[in-house]
Amino acid sequence: MLLFGATPEVLEYAMIYSGITSIGIPFTILTSGKNQIIRSDGHATYAMASVIVGAILNIILDYILIFPLNMGITGAAIATVASQVTSALMVIAYLPRFEFVKLKMTDFIPDMKILASVFALGLNGLIFQLGNVLIQIVSNNLLNIYGAASIYGNNIPIAVAGIVFKINVIFTTIIIGLYHGSHPIIGYSYGAKLYGRVRETFKLVLKIAVIVSVAFWIVFQIFPSQIISLFGSGNELYMEFAVKYMRIFLFFVFINGVQIACSNFFQAIGNAKKGIILSLTKQIIILLPLLVILPMFMGLDGIIYATPITDLIAFLLAIFLIYNELKKMPEGDVNVYTATD
Repeated sequence: MLLFGATPEVLEYAMIYSGITSIGIPFTILTSGKNQIIRSDGHATYAMASVIVGAILNIILDYILIFPLNMGITGAAIATVASQVTSALMVIAYLPRFEFVKLKMTDFIPDMKILASVFALGLNGLIFQLGNVLIQIVSNNLLNIYGAASIYGNNIPIAVAGIVFKINVIFTTIIIGLYHGSHPIIGYSYGAKLYGRVRETFKLVLKIAVIVSVAFWIVFQIFPSQIISLFGSGNELYMEFAVKYMRIFLFFVFINGVQIACSNFFQAIGNAKKGIILSLTKQIIILLPLLVILPMFMGLDGIIYATPITDLIAFLLAIFLIYNELKKMPEGDVNVYTATD
């Protein structure tokens, strides 16, 4: 917790929450992994239901345990684990119902070729998640240091950053979910050399992502105080910093959907290398140095401005890479079958 930038005031709560929620880690991994397989088996509705049921249960238990039972942070953690276990049980219950693949015990013997392929295609997502963790660690520690030297103190910046990060995750998850839904279509069409369908699908999803991104940007810029208030109240300094942080940190949300789209597109067509380049460039090569350098000249503001600057650079790089990829791709479909086929 100290590594992640916890201050003495929040350390006890962080220890309690993380200690309890760590019990749910295996169930979360089981749900997220098997959920994708259930979707591939043609039952996206069931896969979605396993997630929604857990989310709704979490909300209900949060209220019951935190307020009527007055369990505070402990109640919130227990509610989280209970929802994770429920979702995992729903996923396990589906295993005997697979339609297109009948599992045998021999299927659970690791195949190094398949594992290598899975790892290569999943490396982009792994780097993205690890990058997020690293950025959060660095950001929290810098907010602690530079916040203490500002009028806001160290607790306000760290609390606000955590809230805004969660808000950004909601937006990012929606966009990623949109592209995950297009992965089977793009991947299958690309493998079948139906390049026209690949282009058509990508352009459609890109349009939807831009619309969603712009809508979120408008809401984030016009209603920051109302959104922040949903997570709790604070004094005047807290709200002042929260509104400023949220507006600047999420300033380029309206183009972030495009960058996420391009990164996921490369993953869908099996070009893991370019997806990895985008993830590494955005989080490690650009954002991390900016987080360290800008505060030396701008103080606390430097930490805030590092993210939108990175978003703009990552967007331009994504446009460059996707333009070259689509330029190399044939305009129409390629018939790979002969008359006898």
